[in-house]
Amino acid sequence: MKSISNHSMFAIFVVTVSLFLIGCSKKSSLTQASSTDLQSDSTYIGSWNWIKSSGGFTGGTMTPSTVGYTIRIVLKQDSTFESYHKDTLYATTRFTIYRENSIDVIHYADSIRFMPKFIILIGRDTLDLVDQCADCYNSLYVRIK
Repeated sequence: MKSISNHSMFAIFVVTVSLFLIGCSKKSSLTQASSTDLQSDSTYIGSWNWIKSSGGFTGGTMTPSTVGYTIRIVLKQDSTFESYHKDTLYATTRFTIYRENSIDVIHYADSIRFMPKFIILIGRDTLDLVDQCADCYNSLYVRIK
């Protein structure tokens, strides 16, 4: 039996992810979480420390110790997003969370710096933000208590 090469596996992965993303296009059922929903459901609201990011074309992994800096993100009740690098405010923008095909997606007003991301909550205190492209990253954050 012939084994599948890494190149073939990568091609299968890219096609699968592409089909998934096409299925999650904005033509699908899309509902915006209202500000009252965010106030009553504080699932994502809070401060989060970056643990690691992995993915990209090379499939590499980055951590605070490998890149030499920390990242903290803050999702506020008033729909304000803040990103801190080395405890210095790097960027601030507004955010909206949409439900797209049963998956929460965060969209940022500053779409130049921040692309939409799938939001996956692991337990109560780990947040996985997944870029919406084939060769992009997913980033893990842990809630600051």
